[in-house]
Amino acid sequence: MGGWRPTARRRSGAGLIGVLLLAGCASVTGARVSQPPTPSVDVSAFNRVWIAGFITSAHRDIDLNSETVRLLRRQLNSRTLLRVIDAEPITIDSESMLQDEDRWRKLGEEHGEPLIVTGSVRLVSAHPVSTERPSGRGSAIPRKGFVLEATFVFIDGRTGKVVASQTLPKEKIYGPDDRTSTLSLYFQLMNRVLPIFLRAFGE
Repeated sequence: MGGWRPTARRRSGAGLIGVLLLAGCASVTGARVSQPPTPSVDVSAFNRVWIAGFITSAHRDIDLNSETVRLLRRQLNSRTLLRVIDAEPITIDSESMLQDEDRWRKLGEEHGEPLIVTGSVRLVSAHPVSTERPSGRGSAIPRKGFVLEATFVFIDGRTGKVVASQTLPKEKIYGPDDRTSTLSLYFQLMNRVLPIFLRAFGE
């Protein structure tokens, strides 16, 4: 999927951008790219929203699906009038499931026909880099890094049809060394893309 593809008949105007400031950790460096246009998802037909789950990459020290669902749900709880459904994340195994209208319609019925948010969120190891030690002695310090690849897909829980989707520009970040927490780097990467996600709920 490339870029936003709204298919809903009505579009609401762009709203206030919610900027998330997550708990910081050790200083990091990262590469930024310009943000793409954001669609307006018409939420007027819905009274609830369900962050269903995402296609994710496997990591032994982070459950990317659960963390993404929890993070987006927490942000929407404080930034939308829609009731945010509290449910366990579902597992999505393939891109084809994102287009399975029958399954999403059935899942929508089970959850009160909400606006469904799904997609894919992957953390891919970045090309290894290192930093010289401050003393200038000894071997260089290896630095852990990741690239965030994220796509948000909005589905009408009444019909199972995709109403909008967006593939975000890739975001890259490095920690100060190879001991940096994967979870902390994930939070900082998501901090960059959350304003785009939240803007889709503007009225």
